[in-house]
Amino acid sequence: MQIFCKCNRLVALACLCTSAFTMLAPVRAMAQSPDNPGWQKVLNLKPGDRVSVKLFGKRRARAGKVERVEAGGIALAKRGGSTLLRKEDIQKVGYFTNPKLDAVAGWMTVGGLALSTGAETAGTIQDLNQLSNNKLTTTTGIHNVGLVVAGLGVAVTGLVIYFTGGRPHTIYQAQ
Repeated sequence: MQIFCKCNRLVALACLCTSAFTMLAPVRAMAQSPDNPGWQKVLNLKPGDRVSVKLFGKRRARAGKVERVEAGGIALAKRGGSTLLRKEDIQKVGYFTNPKLDAVAGWMTVGGLALSTGAETAGTIQDLNQLSNNKLTTTTGIHNVGLVVAGLGVAVTGLVIYFTGGRPHTIYQAQ
């Protein structure tokens, strides 16, 4: 029984360290501010890149994949064709550096919740088994706490990455 507790503590420590490391990556990326974004960065976009385009006078930005970029505007791919947005109407262009980050963060959240739920369920089953056999020990009820905490840490890290790391970085802003 004591070996099981030590393994849980090591796994929990490893998961918490991994969670802390992955939580710091988006924070570092947010600390880097763009230096005077210009239209030249927009001209360097390639077809298929995911962008977010905010137009003057509109509340919501348009997100989509670049079809083509010209000196006078940017064309976003649509189902039935493309939409050309003129440079004069564009207030801000944001570039998604890693569009798959949202999926990774979602799977981290689901995996963390599954880990903590599984650990809690296994601990509850073991506790009920000890209770029914009248073999209560000092470890009853606390042997899976490390895995529950680790799972919740991974889930929270996934949510933090989703809400901070999956956002576009500004590459153009109108003066």
